[in-house]
Order: sequence, then structure tokens, then C-alpha cells
Amino acid sequence: MSSDVCAIYQIDNSEKNREYRCRSYEYQIQHGFMITADNYGTGYSGTASRGMGAEAIRKKMESINPDKFKIRKFGVSDVIGLTAAGKTSFFYVDKDRFCLLYTSPSPRDY
Repeated sequence: MSSDVCAIYQIDNSEKNREYRCRSYEYQIQHGFMITADNYGTGYSGTASRGMGAEAIRKKMESINPDKFKIRKFGVSDVIGLTAAGKTSFFYVDKDRFCLLYTSPSPRDY
């Protein structure tokens, strides 16, 4: 069985980003926080079974021991990067939903 690639991006440990960790997408937008590589680091990377979507990856990440993450335990404000069939998508992890991130500031619920 073939695998896809996934990565979890987490807000870095810099002091300037402290108040934005574990916050909703709406909070980030309202407070002008930029969801960019400048504010995030790779917390985890690995493979995902072919066809695995954001929800299945979320469940897998929530069951992983926190020691496996470079920054902190998986949760709200993390971004799931998923490359499947040569296409990469990024999903902002909110409490009860995902926001599919585009190059524009408008999310689309997943």
C-alpha cells in the first residue's frame, strides 16, 4: 500500500507568539496573527496511509505520545500539511473544525 506524506506545523516557541498558541482561527484573524512559516515550525512529520484525510490524521495525532512532537502536544492552532497524489493542502486545526488554508486570507471549512 502506498503512502502519502503529512506534517504538523506548530506555532514556534518565540515569546512574540506566546498568546497565539492554542487559539482558534477566528482569534488569530481578529488579532492580526499571520499563519505563515515565519511563525510556525515543524512539530512532526511522517507518512499517512493513502486516502487518509485531515480528520483521520487529527485522530492519529491526538493519540500519539506528546514526546513525539518537537514543539508541543498536537492541538488547536496547529496546521496539518498533507501531500497526496502530488498535491499539498494545509488545514488549520480548530476546536470543532478545520479551515483549509489558501494563499488568500479566506478559509474554507473542511
